[in-house]
Amino acid sequence: MGPRNASKRRLSLTGIQKGVTPVRLDEMAPFLDRFPDRPKAELLFSGFRDGFRIPAPAFSIPQVVRNLKSAVLHAAVVSEKLSKEVALGRMAGPFPTPPLEDLVISPLGVVPKKEPNKFRMKPILGAFNTAFKRLLKPEYEDGISLPRGWTQSLSINGFTLPSVREVSNEIVKLSTDSLKLDDSNSLMFMQWGQWLDHDVDLSVSTPTNSAFLKNVDCDKSCDNIYPCFPIKIPPTDPRYIAGSKCIPVIRTAAACSLTSPVREQMNGLTSYIDGSQIYGSDINVATLLRNNTNQLGLLAVNQKFSDNGLPFLPFKDNVPDQCSRTHPTLGLPCFVAGDVRSNEQPMLTSIHTVFMREHNRLAKELHKLNPCWSGEDIYQEARKMLGGVMQKITYKDWLPLLLGDKMSEVLPTYKSYSKDEDPTTSNVFTIAYRMGHTLVQPFIYRLAEDYSPYFPQPVVPLFETFFASWRILRQGGIDPILRGMMANKAKLNSQQTR
Repeated sequence: MGPRNASKRRLSLTGIQKGVTPVRLDEMAPFLDRFPDRPKAELLFSGFRDGFRIPAPAFSIPQVVRNLKSAVLHAAVVSEKLSKEVALGRMAGPFPTPPLEDLVISPLGVVPKKEPNKFRMKPILGAFNTAFKRLLKPEYEDGISLPRGWTQSLSINGFTLPSVREVSNEIVKLSTDSLKLDDSNSLMFMQWGQWLDHDVDLSVSTPTNSAFLKNVDCDKSCDNIYPCFPIKIPPTDPRYIAGSKCIPVIRTAAACSLTSPVREQMNGLTSYIDGSQIYGSDINVATLLRNNTNQLGLLAVNQKFSDNGLPFLPFKDNVPDQCSRTHPTLGLPCFVAGDVRSNEQPMLTSIHTVFMREHNRLAKELHKLNPCWSGEDIYQEARKMLGGVMQKITYKDWLPLLLGDKMSEVLPTYKSYSKDEDPTTSNVFTIAYRMGHTLVQPFIYRLAEDYSPYFPQPVVPLFETFFASWRILRQGGIDPILRGMMANKAKLNSQQTR
């Protein structure tokens, strides 16, 4: 209420012993004292102190509290289960007596935590459009924002920096003839790595591809004019024809900071393994990807093409786009998914398609089992289940293959939840994880149902498939690609070979 209203009655802390709540009422009271709507402030405070009361008669009205309707039908079972949870201390809620018949619930109080002070009180950590975490100090050219190499004549440790393109050509060049394969892991191992990466990090691009002050198009300029930071092409480059002078690059967007002028990069995804590449990381994308024509909790599917009776991902609305330009005659647009990179290459698109289909399968099964559930309930439950599948595959199946006998050392056994753990994806991870590029074969393989070569093109150079949605729509769907990933080996990840 502020100093001018200090004479008004302050919220009382009396009664907080009635139950255990993870909310610090002593901190909440001064905050609510400043809330202009007094009746609502007192209602909120009493709810967090004593519990928010939901009268039992409301249970019989499914459109009001659909998710509680079954509690009335199985009151004895629910009462027994809740009583056990409360007795074991796993449900931190203000329950003076075992709940039901007038159910008393604190929305923040029914958290399955034995110790209420371990409730997650830092929800912004790992959220989308927040800064990456730093494990190492930044090394900007000017100590604030300019990347090293911006001033080409500037020496670092007594030497000018070489062209990054020359370094790339020298260190990671690899001829197809010298390709070594991984006898232990298939291409599916490689593809899960990319799929996982697209769930936890995406550096947000600067909103414009033109220099702010000089109206220079970064796609056409070879000058370092913010946000343009092009890569110069050496005259002897083996892959670029004469006349190409640079590769256009645009700097990523900076995250706002109120505490430091040093530039930080922004993550456009959630840092959690939560299936954000399936569902999107913000409400607008999530809504776009849902089937909004019914209340069955389904994801949207393609309305123009199907894959032998199974759905494809939906199309983007805006054409022409990158995908339609890969085959102008067909003009087929890109698919749309929770991550903007879903069309990068057909193996990745196939995994996106599999998970979209699996969500819809789960949603349909949940609807059969719980016909009274709303579409929102079904959607959220299916999403939660699919996120669990992703976490299981990552931690139980994929990481042990990647880390080998170092697994227990770098990822100790989970012990308990800690509110002080920062789950934010780190800046250096986005660089180190690019080791996955060393697993990528230069070809995409397609196999028929009997695992024989799938004609007319069983093997396609990878560079010919980028953003080529037409290859999935017009060349057999995703099954031949999935078989190709399972039956062919990944490229060997080794520092001893190039």
